[in-house]
Amino acid sequence: METSFPSTAGSPAGSHTGNALDITGGSQGNPKCSYAQYVGDKFYEYVAMAEMIYVLSTNKDARQQLITGIKGSAFFLHQAAEYQDYFAEENEDDAWWADSYASIGDFFGAEDFAKENRKAARKYRDQAQSRRENAKKLYAAANERFKEYFQSLWQELKTRFYDCGWFYAVATTATDATFAVAELAIGAKVASSAIKSLRFVVERLPEGRIKVTAEHVTSGRRYSKSWNNEDLEAKYGKPEDNHAGGVLPEKNRNVPDKPAEDVGKKKREVEADNKQDKDRKKNTLAPKTKTTTKTRGSNTNEIEYDAVTGRPIRAKGVLQEDFGSTKRGDSATKVGKLGNPGDQGGHLAGHRFMGDTPDEGIVPQAGNLNQGAWKTMENEWADWIKKGYQVKYDIKVNPPGAVRPDAFKVKYKIIDPKTKEVKYENRPSFKNKKDQKFKRIKFRDME
Repeated sequence: METSFPSTAGSPAGSHTGNALDITGGSQGNPKCSYAQYVGDKFYEYVAMAEMIYVLSTNKDARQQLITGIKGSAFFLHQAAEYQDYFAEENEDDAWWADSYASIGDFFGAEDFAKENRKAARKYRDQAQSRRENAKKLYAAANERFKEYFQSLWQELKTRFYDCGWFYAVATTATDATFAVAELAIGAKVASSAIKSLRFVVERLPEGRIKVTAEHVTSGRRYSKSWNNEDLEAKYGKPEDNHAGGVLPEKNRNVPDKPAEDVGKKKREVEADNKQDKDRKKNTLAPKTKTTTKTRGSNTNEIEYDAVTGRPIRAKGVLQEDFGSTKRGDSATKVGKLGNPGDQGGHLAGHRFMGDTPDEGIVPQAGNLNQGAWKTMENEWADWIKKGYQVKYDIKVNPPGAVRPDAFKVKYKIIDPKTKEVKYENRPSFKNKKDQKFKRIKFRDME
């Protein structure tokens, strides 16, 4: 990838209006010699190493694979837990032998001997149980201490990023394909010398993924994970957004505290939604559609439907009231019969919120879905409303205008009506068949 740059001086790393690299002409124009080209190629490796820091700050299983090799307070806590487990096993063995001697005493009629050994067996089992409980507490404390180490490292990386950009943040702690955690640990004021004995080694896998191995040098303990460029880019941005030799200001200043694969998945879902909207407009569907709007109290439901078939395309609106179960007088039963055996007339915006709905807002829906996952979603919405929030929903039917849809794509946001702040958002999808799942937010977890 050859790029020509204007002959202007670049600013230093840090707060800047853009830092230009390789703009001096001469051999720098040769891609083989271009530092900007090199840094751009290394971008995904650098942020993959940063992502490993994030994983170790949030993933207990990942930390556990390294923790037995870490010296310092976390290691000794873990070692103490292992000792407790070891002696608990010894106690359990002693209890078994005591029970055996008690049985021998019973056999020979030695009651005092049997009684004494049963007493000893109970004592050993009590000691074993106590040590098991202590081991659990120590394991938890060790993992928590290790978690604190990596949380400090992650925050240090983010601080450097916000001050100077990702290339400064990561490049100042990396040499080629090895991440020098020691220098980062000093900046984060992490006292454990064992943390400074970690190194992160990166390699490119044949299938295009980037693998990072966190290795404790002295013990040989390691943990590996790999990511694709698409997910890393979704979380950390593109090389040109991150000070990779361009002359424009850096754009990327908002790295979420979420796994890269989750950020990438959400980005793809949003892009898919946008593409669906663009395709629908491109195919001039709009002139063939009609809309109708219904209100009930402070609730609104705008229904977009196919002008030819009269079947729904989309329903969207805002819910602020839950009216519960009320008498039904619409054509839901009739609409349900347009579908397959066992289908029911499903209201895109629930009857409990909007009451009787025009046929254009009702679809043949698998009974198990209507009474199962879909109802669970509506129950969650009702609970958000009880908590004083608004539910802003958007439901798309696929295929649009079908007599019996194959699937439904839902997105909704929970909004605080006082501050307009988005409290929560979700994008569930349902196939129009039985055994669909929806994992709802429980009432007690809604703030």
